[in-house]
Amino acid sequence: MAEYNFWIGMSDGFQGELVPFILDGTPPVNFPMIGLMNEETKDFFRQSYDSGALDHLFRHHYVDPRDYRVWSFYVVKPDDVTPVRNNLDAMTTEYPQDFLIMGAWAFLTGQAVQAYPSPPSLINFMPLTWDHGTEPPTAIEPTELTDVNLLAGQAPREFI
Repeated sequence: MAEYNFWIGMSDGFQGELVPFILDGTPPVNFPMIGLMNEETKDFFRQSYDSGALDHLFRHHYVDPRDYRVWSFYVVKPDDVTPVRNNLDAMTTEYPQDFLIMGAWAFLTGQAVQAYPSPPSLINFMPLTWDHGTEPPTAIEPTELTDVNLLAGQAPREFI
């Protein structure tokens, strides 16, 4: 059972170095801090990697010249929370334009982790809805944050 759920926004360049490092140990070039992760953080990313599912849940957000995606990660072992948070916080500080924590929640209660409030830019990643009463159907931009990707047993997220 997961303990915490983090939403993390990453630029295309950052994730382009993180994913090969996590999957096969390819050393990062432009983001050297990736290579300094502790084992708990590597496991955090390894256990949560699912690009196929997440590409369909969140929209990409372009801020020239970067393409950002939001990824949903789960901390499964409670003992891992502090070392993982330390690494995540360090990467946020070191790479503020490329690595952003978009929110964190307790898995069973949905209570927001106060240290990681959802930034206003998170709305840009929420999925579009569609008005099928028009021809062709019209995309409708989201006006509020919504739960995306709740797992079985996970409580609805509290957005702060």
